[in-house]
Amino acid sequence: MAIGYEKVDLSEHTLERLRQEMEKAEPLKRFGRYKAWLHYANLKRWREQGHHFHYLSGPNSIHCTCGLVVNRGDDGSYLRNVSAVGDIPGIKLDDVQWVKGHVNLPSGRGRTVALIYDFFYAEEVQKYLWDAFCQECGEVVQKKVLLEAKEFVKEHNKTCKRK
Repeated sequence: MAIGYEKVDLSEHTLERLRQEMEKAEPLKRFGRYKAWLHYANLKRWREQGHHFHYLSGPNSIHCTCGLVVNRGDDGSYLRNVSAVGDIPGIKLDDVQWVKGHVNLPSGRGRTVALIYDFFYAEEVQKYLWDAFCQECGEVVQKKVLLEAKEFVKEHNKTCKRK
């Protein structure tokens, strides 16, 4: 099983070009153009939030929002090389979150060992709350505002990252 990386241009220029293509498209093609624009606009937002997850599938691969591509092995399974997490109660990871080698978000530069892996909208506080974990030490934080989740990631990238 191999991992690789895919760079996707998510500049404002690209999003504007996609929006213009949508507006200029024939009515029957407009919805498809809208879905293309929405795909990239959502990916840009998720990257800015620092959210790592399996957002796209290829024929024999899965893709993370950070650009990490995990290829399916000969036995049909995907690599799981996060040793620290094991079976932490209350944490549910998708196939791509089990793999080490993610890059920092939103910069797309350097490796990260801590991931923001999930979120939900908390009605009582009217905010999104985020969950993050460290692939090295296994520490998990849940139901944090985005700034706190990002701080957790930053701190674990300093203290737990392999030299």
